[in-house]
Amino acid sequence: MTVSTTGSSAQFFPNGATTHFPFRFRFFQNSDLKVFWQDLMGNIELLKLNSDYAVQGAGAEDGGAIDTTGAPLPNGTLVVARVMIATQLTSFRNQGEFFAEIHEDAFDRLIMLVQQTIDNQGRGLTISPTDPLDINLQLPSSVARADKILAFDERGQPIASNLSLETLEQQPALALESAAAARASADAAAASSNSASGSASSANASKIAAAGSASAAAGSAQAAADAGLQLGMSTWGYRAQPFKGFALDDGQELERALYPDFAAALDAGLLPVVSEAVWQSTPSKRACFVALSSAGKFRMRDLNGGSVGTFGAAFQLGSKPPYGQELTRVMALDYTGGIPAALGAWMTRLYGLITPLGSAEASSLATAYASLASRLSIVEGNQAVTRRWTSAPMSLAASSETDITHNMGKKAISFHWEWTLNASVGGWPVGTVLVMENITETNYSRGIQVLNNAVNSFRIKINSSGVAGVILNTAGANVVLNTSQASATVTVIG
Repeated sequence: MTVSTTGSSAQFFPNGATTHFPFRFRFFQNSDLKVFWQDLMGNIELLKLNSDYAVQGAGAEDGGAIDTTGAPLPNGTLVVARVMIATQLTSFRNQGEFFAEIHEDAFDRLIMLVQQTIDNQGRGLTISPTDPLDINLQLPSSVARADKILAFDERGQPIASNLSLETLEQQPALALESAAAARASADAAAASSNSASGSASSANASKIAAAGSASAAAGSAQAAADAGLQLGMSTWGYRAQPFKGFALDDGQELERALYPDFAAALDAGLLPVVSEAVWQSTPSKRACFVALSSAGKFRMRDLNGGSVGTFGAAFQLGSKPPYGQELTRVMALDYTGGIPAALGAWMTRLYGLITPLGSAEASSLATAYASLASRLSIVEGNQAVTRRWTSAPMSLAASSETDITHNMGKKAISFHWEWTLNASVGGWPVGTVLVMENITETNYSRGIQVLNNAVNSFRIKINSSGVAGVILNTAGANVVLNTSQASATVTVIG
């Protein structure tokens, strides 16, 4: 016989009525099969042959079936897998008789063992085929990784994180302690308020003066509250230890139930928000929040340039840009051969005093913290440095090719052109700076082409007509800009 299927396992979903489960892969004997049952709670049980199930079809080329015994299995997952012992029990003797079926079974057994290995490998963690060939994927020793969180270094190699299980487990208790301290402060404030009210009552003869004092006290309290950073305000701090009540502006999702006051502020339009679709598709909108990014969650703005696809850290401007220009630049590292040593980051205040009425409940803090901590190593591994380089002004002639060296150590992912007019064009005077949109690869539709884009350089090619692009004149109509009419500056981001 032959092995005509590539699979070595089958998966079923019992419904409380079905007991017969056929499959299409071949097996030699009943003991070659292992049957696993997982209930809806995730508990897994290895079923017993002839006790929990019976087998049909051993040796058949088109597969077989199992029949469960007793009550039909309820909702869950049933897996039938061929798990063979890696032995070779067929003996071939010199000058012996040739029995084709015996030889074919021996070859079939080898193929089944190969399929079993492929299936096991497919269920393991693998790395991208584009990863470096010399990457070391060996885990740290058992002593080094004991009670630690698995993380990855700058090359993507496994290391034991400084964050331990004990540290994670302490967080809910610390959150509860903070909640208790906040409640005590609130109770003390309430007691002081009651005392002040009693004093006001006993001083009925000085009613006007007492009312003035109360008004002054209320003004002082409001002034003290306004002196601090309010809900939604941002500040610069240390990335490794954000301020209490703050969250990093990295574009991550957070639970709405954990920060109900902040979520309400987003819903009310008190802070700049866009939809999740706009946030994901338009990097220039990532300085905004998303009120409902997915079920029960909101998304932080990305002021630090850490999310995938972002050009870099957002440039915060207090007024509208000049007419005809769009904010497409980003505040990124001006590369000079080094990497910044600063580990600061923008962060936004999400809550302050924790009370039973609630900015953030301690139980929600504990639940959400476990979810966020489990993704810590992934978030840290995704952080990248955005590099930016700007050329000196260049004169680009028709049919020319110019090699540009930027030494950023990584390929440019976008090209931003500025043309400074040396002649009046379309009503624009000499010296006017015209900005081309941020594009990932220029082409001959604009008269320019980028070639040989490498980690430290690229080439600019100008077509024979010397066309730099199409611009709007002062009347709003399209006119052609030639390279002879302006000098070019290109900014690349990598």
